[in-house]
Amino acid sequence: MKMSSDLIKENHRYLKACILYEALQKIPIFDSYRSFCDTVGHDAMGYPDFEFWYYRFYHGNRDLDYDWSVDPKPKTIMDIPAISMAKIAEYLDPVERTRIRSMNRAIKAVADSIPPVFEKIEIIVSDSSMSWWLNDKRFSCDKKGSGCTLYRPYCSKVEKRDTCHIKKGLEHLAPVLKMPNIQVNHFSLRLYDKTLNRDDFLPATFNAKSVHIYGQTTNQVAQFLSAMTPGHLESISLDVSMFGRENKRIIFDTDQFKLAKSVEFKFLWTINVKDLVHFSHLNRFKCRLISDNAVEDVPRIRDMISTFEEFESCELEFSIVGGRCRMRKFAEALGEEIPIGAQPMKITHCRSVDPEAKTLVDMPVVLMNKVAKYLDPVERTYLRSMNHAIKAVADTFPPVFEKIEVSVSDSSLYWKLNNQSFSCSNNGNGCSLKKPNSSKVEKSEEFYIKKGLEYLAPVLKMPNIQVNFLSLYLPDEILNPDDLLPASFNAQSVYIYSKNTNEVVQFLSKLTPGYLESISLKLMCEMGRENYGIIFETDQFKQAKSFEYKSFWVSFTVNDLLNFSHLKSFKCRLRSENAFQDVPRIRDMISTFDEFESCELEFRGRWDSVPMREFVEALGEKIPIGPLKEGEKLTITHYYRIPESRESLVFKITDDETRCHVGIRKIR
Repeated sequence: MKMSSDLIKENHRYLKACILYEALQKIPIFDSYRSFCDTVGHDAMGYPDFEFWYYRFYHGNRDLDYDWSVDPKPKTIMDIPAISMAKIAEYLDPVERTRIRSMNRAIKAVADSIPPVFEKIEIIVSDSSMSWWLNDKRFSCDKKGSGCTLYRPYCSKVEKRDTCHIKKGLEHLAPVLKMPNIQVNHFSLRLYDKTLNRDDFLPATFNAKSVHIYGQTTNQVAQFLSAMTPGHLESISLDVSMFGRENKRIIFDTDQFKLAKSVEFKFLWTINVKDLVHFSHLNRFKCRLISDNAVEDVPRIRDMISTFEEFESCELEFSIVGGRCRMRKFAEALGEEIPIGAQPMKITHCRSVDPEAKTLVDMPVVLMNKVAKYLDPVERTYLRSMNHAIKAVADTFPPVFEKIEVSVSDSSLYWKLNNQSFSCSNNGNGCSLKKPNSSKVEKSEEFYIKKGLEYLAPVLKMPNIQVNFLSLYLPDEILNPDDLLPASFNAQSVYIYSKNTNEVVQFLSKLTPGYLESISLKLMCEMGRENYGIIFETDQFKQAKSFEYKSFWVSFTVNDLLNFSHLKSFKCRLRSENAFQDVPRIRDMISTFDEFESCELEFRGRWDSVPMREFVEALGEKIPIGPLKEGEKLTITHYYRIPESRESLVFKITDDETRCHVGIRKIR
């Protein structure tokens, strides 16, 4: 059989005849190629050549002597456009991209344009093997005599080499770890060999979020730890052989340790109580702690950890030099008693159970900060009223409210902080105060507004307060803006309901210009018809992005629209004495507003006019003839292309008898 296969391999016509046979049998190409290789050998013909002849024969072209060198040169991966290659690389996982990096420089550049992010990379090095995992893909290079064997997950063939297993392994691993901008969520390195140098396979800075390093000496561990990017590295786990536990202070001196959030020292590494001072910046830590004197050291441990500002939790394995009964000595040093009974024992000690009762003021500032941090802004307002120290703690967190609503009438002051409602009502001889955190109604002889402001004003005047939406309902002119708001109040959106324009401007001027984006105003009576132009003169209006004005008594003129040129959106009533002149002016004016996105206008003409017809005809549109369906309103859509621009205005005009509603938006 070997002789006949050798004869076939030496004669290209025989090889093509074998392929022709497979094609005539209509056997799938992959099965055909496998059968072909089993018959004549894997080195007889490469798959690309087999594929060419198979499909040629399959489609009826059976010339065995055809010279396919005259055909156009087959495309290779290098003929793919760069933009398409980038798309392909984008959908490959980081392990797959490491493979295409080794093809050539052009493809390597494409692969490197996408920062590789690995979930985990694990490396184990010993004097007999080197193994590494890229995510869930395992590679290994094992020592075999004077050479090595290489295993790769995407290759069933074992590669044999005459070089050292570590050197060969690094040829494949080092280029991956030195890829530009590589990021790894968890990096694990176990070194059972002292000869490996950090520079052999790690870059100067390696972006790992979490790392575990096992080494033969502390110096070796520190050397590889120093390759991790300080600040990017959050979690550190270190282990060392029982023969390499020399000076661990070199670990404490690294920037990686100083900027980490979590650290674990494994079993063989013991930490002295005095070394705990190096852990003050950590959120969490785990280590083995050794003590010469539990009675002295245990309170020191407790008091030391209580000063750690970032501390959340830790796990300590406590040992006493030359001593036993570690559990008993630790518990007794905390003032706890050991219960009589079966093992194992578990004791919980709470330091708050002290002989002298403590108050909230006795809580350490660090812990008070922790408490205040997790309170919502409404809850922190309660803390502020306790004393100066706690008020100072609460004020370190800028209060951010989703909404604050205030309503004042001649009988009550009502306010709402997010979803918490408060009220102070006039009851004849004084007032009644209701708070959401108390079922009890407080009664006072004070004036209801004065009493309510004692609670509300300190909240609104908190340092750096920010509010997404502020609502002020002021139907009666009985509240002074200075009594309620600070000089500059950070509200992103505001609604003010009032009797007159002057009061609106007084409260509007208290809001921070530029920070305030959206303004909605409502005038409630004819008194608001005085000079509304003073609104346009405020910095708050000039720097806003959205404006809405509601009033039955006030309608703007077309000339007033000139003040709206900086707005993205607005909504108001507009009156016109001559629609055929004013409507084109409105259109031409809005088309010049650079920031404009949309607006809603309630358009009114003369008292005896038909606004819908006049507006539509002024735009050159016609009113359709025919009845409308029941409940249907006549709506006309008009498109206007802005001169010398790719943008257009879309008008949607809807009839409403004595007025028409006009929606305008800009499209691109």
